[in-house]
Amino acid sequence: MVELPKWSDADLVVMHGPFRIGIFPNSKPWFPRHKARRMLGLGVRSEPGFDRCPNDIALLPSLKGSVTRAADYQGTTVRAGEAEGHTSAVVHGGGDDWTVIFASDAWIAVGPTATKPDAIEIGPHAAY
Repeated sequence: MVELPKWSDADLVVMHGPFRIGIFPNSKPWFPRHKARRMLGLGVRSEPGFDRCPNDIALLPSLKGSVTRAADYQGTTVRAGEAEGHTSAVVHGGGDDWTVIFASDAWIAVGPTATKPDAIEIGPHAAY
């Protein structure tokens, strides 16, 4: 059995609200039958240590594929995807107390579910 990546393997880790969010490198060691892609990991911030695996891990969606995906947990929403060279976003309608981070050619948006923006525009795409 192949061991899943640990938080210490992540290219980027963001802590916000109850979440620990990570962007992980190449998926090939962990998903050998899939095309090599990066992964998105979600975990509970209160879990100790970076030597553990994320609670949930999935392939990191492309920028276009990320526009309709979100994770909600305890009043916090997370969206993420490949940035595909983009380095900025425009938040439309709402978005109070939301943070959008670009690093390692990926984007992560996180904030309170109650103030979820109507859209997050990244390049030619908008996440709703």
